[in-house]
Amino acid sequence: WLLSSQLLLSNLIHTPVLEMVFLHVAVLAFVLAHGRELKNKAGTDADALDTDKQESEADSAANKTSPNMVKSFLPAIAAKGIEKQITLEAAGTSLEGGKAVFIPVASGCKQATPTVPVQADGTAKFKINGEVGSYKLCFQAAGSTDSVEQVSDAGEMTLQLIAPTTTEPGAVTGIFPVAITVNVRTMIDFEGAGPGDKAVWVNSATNDCSKVTPDKDVGAGHNLFTLTSSGTYTLCYRVYGATDSVAQDNITLTVRAPGVSKDMTERWPRFIKKDGNVDCSGLTWIPSCGMSNVTHCEQNYAIDSAVGYRCAWDDSVFPPHCSNDITTNDASKICKPLTCGGDATPRCWS
Repeated sequence: WLLSSQLLLSNLIHTPVLEMVFLHVAVLAFVLAHGRELKNKAGTDADALDTDKQESEADSAANKTSPNMVKSFLPAIAAKGIEKQITLEAAGTSLEGGKAVFIPVASGCKQATPTVPVQADGTAKFKINGEVGSYKLCFQAAGSTDSVEQVSDAGEMTLQLIAPTTTEPGAVTGIFPVAITVNVRTMIDFEGAGPGDKAVWVNSATNDCSKVTPDKDVGAGHNLFTLTSSGTYTLCYRVYGATDSVAQDNITLTVRAPGVSKDMTERWPRFIKKDGNVDCSGLTWIPSCGMSNVTHCEQNYAIDSAVGYRCAWDDSVFPPHCSNDITTNDASKICKPLTCGGDATPRCWS
C-alpha cells in the first residue's frame, strides 16, 4: 500500500497542472521575499534625490554673484609687485563684504579665487605679481563662494599691469614757491610731475632720501605740505610704478621761521615795498603804535603790509597821540630791510 501511494503521489507531482501550481507558488514566494528589499531601495533613492536637490539649492544660494555688480574701477593701471589701492564702483548693490581678484584676460574666473576684501567705500588693495599685460576683474559677492567675471555696459573693463620703473634725478624740473614758513600748510607746485607720482621733503642736513618713503601724491602737479622745523630741504621723489626714493637735482626748499619773507612780498602785489633808513633792530615791535607807552612812543615800531614804520607823536590833534603814517615814503620813518622783526616778532621788508 505504501509503495502504491508513493507512486501515485509521484505521478501527480509530475502532472502539467501541478507543475504550473508549484511554479506560481515559487514566483510568489520570490516576490514576497524581495519586495521589501526593493521598497527599501526605492525609499533610499528618493531620500538621495531629496538630498541632491537640497545641496543643489544650497549651491545656488551660495553662487549668487552677478556679472554686473561692478560698474567700473579706478585707477586702471598698476605696477607689477607693488600694492595698489583701487576703488571699485558698484553698479547698484553694495560691494561691501565681497572679495575680488585680477587675473589675465585669457584666464577664466571660475578657476580663480577672489581673496582681496572690498571695503564699504569700494576700495581694495591689490598686489599683482603676474606677467605684465591686461587683466580682468573676478568678483565674489558677500556670502557667496563663486567667482564671476565682471562686465560693464560702459565698455571694456580691464586693468593694465606694467613693469616697475626707476625714478630719474631730474624728474622734477622746478617747484614753486621755493621758500615756505614753519608749520604753515603751503601748496607747492611741481613742474614735471605725472599721475601717481609721490614726494616727501627731508632736511638736507640731517637726513637723506634713502631713509624715507615718498608718500604725498603730487600727480595733479601740486599738493599741500607742512614742515615743522626750519632749514634747507631736499626733495625725495618717486615716479609712478617705481619703488625707489630719489633726490631731485637742483631742487631745494627753504623753510623759514614765522614772519613775512622777501619772496612773499615779491609774489603778492598787496605788499608794498618802500626804502627806509631806520635801524629798527634797536626798537621794540608792537602791534599798533597806539598801544605805546606815553614815554616810549618813538622807541617802538609797527608793521603794516610787510613794511615797518617807526612810531611818532602826532601833534596835529589834541591831545597828541602816538601813531605811524603808513602812507608815507619818508625813509626816516621807515625801517631798513632785515632790521625789523626777531624770533618772536613778524619780519618786514621795506
